[in-house]
Amino acid sequence: MVGQVAIVMTTTVEIMRRLSCQFWYTVNDPGRLLPGMIPADSELCKIAAVEVLFGKVINFEAVVDAVGALISFALVGKYGDKNGRRTCAWLFVPCNQSLGHASF
Repeated sequence: MVGQVAIVMTTTVEIMRRLSCQFWYTVNDPGRLLPGMIPADSELCKIAAVEVLFGKVINFEAVVDAVGALISFALVGKYGDKNGRRTCAWLFVPCNQSLGHASF
């Protein structure tokens, strides 16, 4: 299971890196890329400005994930307080597992 998550995360990070590169060149230097081209491991994507944009994208994703976790944990905690931990576990653990697989 851990290996599967690592493969998915590295793929997600690579997709975000390529999209960041494509976005930066679309906004700042549209003539360098062909329309619709997502650069692979080219030297175009290794400049500092693209890396800064990629870092911002990764940080934004981390903040969104953290806020979502905070909200969902608060809701699950309130549900657990109201209906009991066992009921909460029986309901949310399978949902968490299935949604975790579906989100990738």
